[in-house]
Amino acid sequence: MNNELIYKELSKPFPEEDLEFRIARAGLKKDGKPWAMYLTYIDARAVMDRLDSVVGFGNWQDKYRKESDAVICSLSLKLNNEWVTKEDACEVSDIEPVKGAISGAIKRAAVKFSIGRYLYHLTENFAVICEQNTTGARKGSGKTKEGQFFEFYWKPQPMPAWALPTKEEETKSVEKKTEASTNRLSSAISSAMKAHEVKKPELIPSAQNMILEMEMLANIEGLQKYWSDNFRSLPLLNATEREKVLAVKDELKAKFSLKNLETGEL
Repeated sequence: MNNELIYKELSKPFPEEDLEFRIARAGLKKDGKPWAMYLTYIDARAVMDRLDSVVGFGNWQDKYRKESDAVICSLSLKLNNEWVTKEDACEVSDIEPVKGAISGAIKRAAVKFSIGRYLYHLTENFAVICEQNTTGARKGSGKTKEGQFFEFYWKPQPMPAWALPTKEEETKSVEKKTEASTNRLSSAISSAMKAHEVKKPELIPSAQNMILEMEMLANIEGLQKYWSDNFRSLPLLNATEREKVLAVKDELKAKFSLKNLETGEL
């Protein structure tokens, strides 16, 4: 695949389920009814899926470092047998200080490879205020100039046609995601069986054992070593167990990174 085609594939719109919507401003009208405006973002996992499906899971990598009050992501793609790196940063906030900044940084770096860049053409939109039991309703809140706190339920406006993939593109995207996931799983299982000389799946550590072992670790270095030694066992767990193990690993990484962020790369 040449660079022009790669750019075209990376820059394609995402389906709505891969997007995130966040209230930017909210207030109360003269009649006391709420109003709100929201922004649209890409989900970090959707960025990773797009990279996997377009350039291949072994042809991109991400690294992070802390500078001042921000986390910087160095996102590298292997194009024509050469690594191309682009960087961007995200400020550390009070909400999920490390995990949130890492997620924001990779999304911003990905924009420089044209992933999700089209979303910048979507300006603030007025939210559709609705009843709590409305299908797809989200809970929002705000505070007036007088300090009055209020809550409301809302939905985003329908996405414009130009900001959504065509039915054909959406079908191809699902097929590519499935193919990339299958390739990752097959490669990991093959590596696991070879590295551990596994004859029976029951020889692989259970999800509960992996979680307990990770929770006993004291720092991110220990987590990195443990993960390097054991990640090949992950595909042999069922989907629910894999999600639990990955969730604990991400939580511990964020916890340890928060402690070590000032010392250099994560």
